[in-house]
Amino acid sequence: MGTMLEAVNETSGDMASPAAPMEVVLCIDHDALARLRAVIRHLCVGLVDLNVKLRVVSPSEEAAPLAALGPIQVVRHDPLGWPRTRARMRRVREQISDRRPSVIYAVSSGSFGLGGYLADECGAGLCVGITAWRDIDALETLRAGQSALRVVAGEPLMKRLREREGADVARQHLIRPGVQRGTETTCFDEPDRVPSIVCTSRLETRFGVHVVIDAVERLRDRGHQVLFFFTGAGCDEDALRRRVNEKRLNAEVTFARATAEPADILRGADVLIVPPGDDDISARPLQAMANGTVVVCFAGGCADYFHQGETAVVCDDRTPAALALGIESLLTDHDYACRLAQSARNYVLRHHTMSAMSALTRDALLRAGAEDSVVAAPGGRGPA
Repeated sequence: MGTMLEAVNETSGDMASPAAPMEVVLCIDHDALARLRAVIRHLCVGLVDLNVKLRVVSPSEEAAPLAALGPIQVVRHDPLGWPRTRARMRRVREQISDRRPSVIYAVSSGSFGLGGYLADECGAGLCVGITAWRDIDALETLRAGQSALRVVAGEPLMKRLREREGADVARQHLIRPGVQRGTETTCFDEPDRVPSIVCTSRLETRFGVHVVIDAVERLRDRGHQVLFFFTGAGCDEDALRRRVNEKRLNAEVTFARATAEPADILRGADVLIVPPGDDDISARPLQAMANGTVVVCFAGGCADYFHQGETAVVCDDRTPAALALGIESLLTDHDYACRLAQSARNYVLRHHTMSAMSALTRDALLRAGAEDSVVAAPGGRGPA
């Protein structure tokens, strides 16, 4: 039986790997790297293996380790913001001027401006990633007449995109993020251990983390013994700590700033909670699913990998009561939790492989480069 990568390559048609490496500049903003770091890492390795020569452009220090994954050049730039946006974009252009790129790939809306500018200045094709609702809104910021191929990370996002601009099969590519699958299901594997529940989301009210705290209170009041860990950081951490103190949840809740890799944290947990405001595509729920940690989340986000009873416990109501009931269904039936975790691992193997993501992205980049839809002499128009 052939591999997933071989199956994808068989359907690629004229998108076979070029004899010479394709030059691609990957623009990654802070938010995208924080949400999708594992996916981006796997993508970089996969593209290099598929004869793509990569340069990564990012304002984040966390992009530096990508250079260790292969022959990848990482260019770090100062944050883009008025009044120095254009000057700093010009500086990035100078830093990549030694080789003309075929394609610029801006992985989310935080890098659309820079990506569009570089495509304009370099006469390169443009790819943009759609991994959150706001990325669709941000398409309006691209220069008038600038054609960009869309790499869309899930069905709900594709549906909204097509409602906004109509169906365009040539420019809209559904490519799901790929992660590495673990070797076994580990949730609730020690019956005598107090269950550990983790939330890796940013500690900001807009993500609905307070709903999680209120759900923990309900679980405690119902007599459930749990250890709950918040591993993120954020501007509302102090307010959330006060909320924990006021509810006398200090024995149940720990704020533990993550130092280990997310996959290692998730492998050590029984349950991952995705709070009601954390709606963007993220690597961490997929990593949890891939490593046998059961996920509890809420309906209504842009991800298409949460399916009630197959890959996660999905709460229809975005309330502490609904979340507490969802968690309780796992605490009271460990066999159900383990079956769900195993089913999620199998789902990741079918729909979120690294090889398929890399091959399909390579094909999309080849299309964007072949179209060569943005050709501009130096000094082409970009963001002010």
